[in-house]
Amino acid sequence: MLTITKDHAAGVNPEADVHLFGQEVNPETFAVCKSDLYMKSKDGRDADNVLYGSVLASDRHAGRRFDYLIANPPYGKDWKRDEDDVRAEHARGESGRFAAGLPRISDGQLLFLQHMLAHMKRPDEQGARVAIIMNGSPLFTGDAGSGESEIRRWILENDWLEALVALPEQLFYNTGIATYVWVLSNRKAAKRRGKVLLINATSFWTPRRSLGDKRREIPNDKAAEIVGSHTEPILGDSSTCRCEETPMGDLVADAILWGTAGDNGGAQISLMNIGGVREDLPMEPKYAEGPGEITYAEAFDIAPFGNLLVSMDLTGQQLKDVLEQQYDPGRSRQYLALGVSEGFSYTWDDSQPRGSKVVADSMTLNGEPMSLDATYRVSTLNFLANGGDAFTGFLAGTNILGGAEDLANLVAYFQANPGLTAPEDRVSGL
Repeated sequence: MLTITKDHAAGVNPEADVHLFGQEVNPETFAVCKSDLYMKSKDGRDADNVLYGSVLASDRHAGRRFDYLIANPPYGKDWKRDEDDVRAEHARGESGRFAAGLPRISDGQLLFLQHMLAHMKRPDEQGARVAIIMNGSPLFTGDAGSGESEIRRWILENDWLEALVALPEQLFYNTGIATYVWVLSNRKAAKRRGKVLLINATSFWTPRRSLGDKRREIPNDKAAEIVGSHTEPILGDSSTCRCEETPMGDLVADAILWGTAGDNGGAQISLMNIGGVREDLPMEPKYAEGPGEITYAEAFDIAPFGNLLVSMDLTGQQLKDVLEQQYDPGRSRQYLALGVSEGFSYTWDDSQPRGSKVVADSMTLNGEPMSLDATYRVSTLNFLANGGDAFTGFLAGTNILGGAEDLANLVAYFQANPGLTAPEDRVSGL
């Protein structure tokens, strides 16, 4: 990353005198980096500035400030080995690097970010800019008041965050998960102050100019790619009343569960708002594909909004509260049904008053009764997780974990599950 950044800077300004600095904890990577820089640097200066050791435990460049900082810290790597040093640094308060807060010990990415921010040149020194690539955990993990939440609040209150860029999946050799570039600066232009630019680049697998529109345009060859198949019509998109369970809504919920189960979030149940399912899957070809074939363009038509998958803990009672919000007389559409994933079912009795329409003790998971006191992993899209469409019950979720972009996940689901059929009803009475 250092040498590529230096080459790019030289391309922008051939007269620039770029000095590289770094620190690496892995001995093999450290040795390769040093040898590479000795070969590329005439005087060995850059190689001498790359030092060995853990950034979290021992800041080898303490006291230095930089114009530009870039990093790609390990995703989901715990900081147990450095815990004593990190907590001691945190206890130093504003004189240390980790004053804003400590994330959960299972993931140190936000510690690396705080380390970089501590090394920015001050605004009276012309300021600095930071770019760091991380997975979704620093964005979504942590309830209000948690270490992660406090670090994010600290960044926003200081108005350092310039942009968040959601990258396509499968960009790196060792992981296919969603990744994000955070761009931060303490020298924002006046017109950018108080603002954060959000860029959804998840579907741009070939370079192109952004259209600045939420419904992104995709290349023709990509649009025509066959990504899946179905053997019967799967209907019920947002053009319906949105007031009842539909096969298409359940199918998208199945895709969300597929993308958030196991190591991807541990989800057991997934929910999907019918209004977010923008197209269905009739047997008749929509573009130039054959009957029953699903193109990338059709997947994009189904999920055009660039939402992200989110997993969370909900108790049985909290899950029931979410389901009860499918009826809200104060909403422009009083009924907004949720698609549910395979294995989850319940009974809806519309004759009952608001807040009591989900029949008591009717919720089951894989055929077993669910307890209102037990905790379950539930996944959905960030639109709903943030209380969209007045589903504020999701805001009670804890242990929140971000995941893949919904379109990328849907395409992967189609590819892994050819010959799809319409899901049967999973909710009785809705």
